Amino acid sequence: MNFAEKILTGACAIVLVAVLCFSVFGENGLMELGRLQKKYDRAVEANEKAALENKKLAREIDRLNKDLGYVEGLARRELGYVYEQEVVFKSGAKAR
Repeated sequence: MNFAEKILTGACAIVLVAVLCFSVFGENGLMELGRLQKKYDRAVEANEKAALENKKLAREIDRLNKDLGYVEGLARRELGYVYEQEVVFKSGAKAR
């Protein structure tokens, strides 16, 4: 191997190492790919949670629109509604 071939081989090795480093640590390298994959996984998880919450709220809306007994029970529990003929007893103890 003459001197020119050694220089060319060394230059190729340096370029190869530079390309390898850039593909791992560069702006769009493997490190960035791993970061983006984690970000994507978190977004998918948040999307699944939101979809479950949407289904729950859709069922609640359906019951509010169609089930008068449910609406009545909700009004009694959350708003303290009573019928005119009902008697309400209040104790002195406060709920905790």
